[in-house]
Amino acid sequence: MDITNVFKATCVVLLTLLGVYIVFIGLPILVTLLIAIIIASAVRPFVNRLAKIMPSSAAIIIVYGVITTIALVTLLILIPPMLNQLAIYIEQDWRLAMRIIDAQEQAESLISDFTNEEISLVSPDQIRETVSLAVEEFRASSTSLLRNLGTILGNIVLIIVMGAYWLTSHIEAKRFLLKLVPPKYRDNARDTINNVEHTLGSYVRGVVTIASIVAVLNFVPMQLFGIPNALALSLIIGALTIIPMIGGVIGGIIATLLTLITEPSSAIIVAIIFISVNTVENYILQPRIMSDEVGMNPLLVILYTSVGFILGDFVGALIAIPVMGTLHIILENYVIKPYRATMKDDTPMEEIVVEVEDNQQVVIKQKENKEDDAPQTENNPLTQGAGD
Repeated sequence: MDITNVFKATCVVLLTLLGVYIVFIGLPILVTLLIAIIIASAVRPFVNRLAKIMPSSAAIIIVYGVITTIALVTLLILIPPMLNQLAIYIEQDWRLAMRIIDAQEQAESLISDFTNEEISLVSPDQIRETVSLAVEEFRASSTSLLRNLGTILGNIVLIIVMGAYWLTSHIEAKRFLLKLVPPKYRDNARDTINNVEHTLGSYVRGVVTIASIVAVLNFVPMQLFGIPNALALSLIIGALTIIPMIGGVIGGIIATLLTLITEPSSAIIVAIIFISVNTVENYILQPRIMSDEVGMNPLLVILYTSVGFILGDFVGALIAIPVMGTLHIILENYVIKPYRATMKDDTPMEEIVVEVEDNQQVVIKQKENKEDDAPQTENNPLTQGAGD
């Protein structure tokens, strides 16, 4: 190999490593951009409807303004009661310890009544020591928590800005991407982009719909039973339901623990309500609302969500399904369909094929015989009744 080829190969390797390094460094920005595009795809139908009666820029401002208002109202409902309790427990950690001890005593009493045996879980001294250490660690990390909160708020603003720009320039972006594709593949590429965008938008709208229904289904019985902070607890469960499969469970556990600390006698009611609503979500809401949005097997949903949670915590779990749904569409259009087109149909000529049409009528079809071009179905009673 001469010196020129060595130099070219070295440049290719260095440029590849540089590209990987740039992607690694800019990964948070890429994730933020992906979330912005997903949200923009979800709100585009509403923007398009408003754009029929007003300028598109005004429609974008109104839609994102409504989303921001809903988010702020939710935070205003959630944060004040939680901060009040948190401030009390930080200043007087013995109160938190006493709450936990009281809750444990009630739990021990319930278990003893159920099993007819005396139960002792954790000693009060261990609880006091653990609570004191936890509060001290929280005080020490409060500065970093505030810094992280500022970063989260900055990312939210960036998502809104990126989403607004994507809505105004997505057509130009599609044209640019299609110019990078050879002419004979552009139709397929255009369909792929449209399918991906439709899937992302439908998925987000379905998730938000389910989260809203779950919040309402939790709030109504909690309010009827007089659970303290019922609205805040139901919003916590509903908001975390956005994370597929595991989010609702995490939200229910958090709501139960918060109730256990503030009102131990109501914790069992919160747990029962959460479990009941979670069952309705898994067996009724998810299949009916989300079954056709991504077209992904439930087992794969669990797998991808778990992997996303391991790799990127809650953000990874949140974007795992849209990302994998996009990859499924790309594989379907560029791998599976071309492979099917090259497959040879070796079905026997005499085989009878039963197909179920959209109107649920059974139609009997028979392969044409080599000796006779007409299908032989004259004496078949199923065929005669198919059109009735």
